[in-house]
Amino acid sequence: MKRVSSLPNPNGVPSHSPGLDGGTTAYPGVRALRFPYPNGVASRRVLHPNHAMHPNRLHRTSATQPRWGRSTHNPIPGVVPQASQPRATGRNPVGIRDLSPAFRGLLWRTLLVALFPLLLSSPATAQNTKTPARYKLYTTPDPAAPGGITGRVTRPGKPIEQVLAIPFDAPEKVYEGTIEGDDQRRFRFTGLPMRKYDLVIIFDNTFYEGIQLERGENTLTDEDREKIDTIVQKSEPFFTHKFIHRAEGTTGRGNQSRAICTFLRAKGSELMWEKHEGKWNREDFRRTFKLLILKDVGPGWQVVRARDLYPVWTSPTFAKPTHHFTASLSRIRVADSIKDLGDLDLTR
Repeated sequence: MKRVSSLPNPNGVPSHSPGLDGGTTAYPGVRALRFPYPNGVASRRVLHPNHAMHPNRLHRTSATQPRWGRSTHNPIPGVVPQASQPRATGRNPVGIRDLSPAFRGLLWRTLLVALFPLLLSSPATAQNTKTPARYKLYTTPDPAAPGGITGRVTRPGKPIEQVLAIPFDAPEKVYEGTIEGDDQRRFRFTGLPMRKYDLVIIFDNTFYEGIQLERGENTLTDEDREKIDTIVQKSEPFFTHKFIHRAEGTTGRGNQSRAICTFLRAKGSELMWEKHEGKWNREDFRRTFKLLILKDVGPGWQVVRARDLYPVWTSPTFAKPTHHFTASLSRIRVADSIKDLGDLDLTR
């Protein structure tokens, strides 16, 4: 079928005739592309019936409509034609579902970016504004577990900043203790499941730990230690300096080792989600203690898990803390009661 030529009335229907429903032409199988016209005559853009249901066509109606239908012409001034009245569909003319998927995705992303600062300033995060990176970092205690640990540090004689408990058989679980007393030198853990725990006690420029890195004999060779140091220095380039304080494990391909390390960024940092003193950068240093689990994969060692212990912003004075290992903080058995360690002299 050839296209209808551009005539005043391509289908031969008078301009004020009753017209055709939906603005289709007078002949079945040929219809208008988009909108009805007041005189009921199809526009000059008409389609072959084979093209009527092409997926790119927005207006889909039946190709075999009757010759005469309701008139869309309005012969009486002031009276709105029935075809022009919006149908009561129970929904807005334009809703979220009427938008394209790409536009809906853009809209949701825009709302998320706009609402994210409000989430950061919520009461749940307001109490963690000093160290937001440690929010939800530690394992939640079990309220049904009656076990716990308590004690008091006599030496060194300065306030405790943080105290942690880590089970050897589940190093991904790190429990945070509470610091008590006017001098901030007493600590307490509650809700600890029945296990053996190693403690980490952190001060301003030093920390003491009793982490059991290897259950059996430490058989790492000098070559193993060199390869471990090489892979640790290559990991996490955000931190400019890495210090391995202790590393223990079993030599040989397929075996594992653990290491307690300090990761330090000895320069300022750019901020993404929050401002510091009205600026999007910080001049102080970034520091964290990490417990690394490594595996010998043949050509060298590979870091298979890294557990942050105490990420903080620090001044250059305390950037590299002094590390101490003390056996009094190792393998503390917790059963169904609070275990009191008494007074602890960590300097011995």
